[in-house]
Amino acid sequence: MVGFSDKKCVEMVNRVAEKAFYKIRGHGSIATAVGNACLYMLAETKGMVGIPFLVGLEQKVLQRQTKPHIAKLIKKAAEKSGLTLSEFVEESIPD
Repeated sequence: MVGFSDKKCVEMVNRVAEKAFYKIRGHGSIATAVGNACLYMLAETKGMVGIPFLVGLEQKVLQRQTKPHIAKLIKKAAEKSGLTLSEFVEESIPD
């Protein structure tokens, strides 16, 4: 997949992911498949544009199954960059 780095586009994908993983009582998330697609798109951004959004989603998402999935995507991106996980997360979050 070709990564994208347009900040505006990445922010929109993040908003879609937040809405897709919104939990409805007695039903679950609104659109898990759409949310998962958004997670992959954020993980595949050029540079580290999407990583702060992934870290934020990891904290916001309520589904137990989704949190480890997000953590795995962040870890995979860190390995691809050659940094440790903590260095990678620290570098990706803007000041």
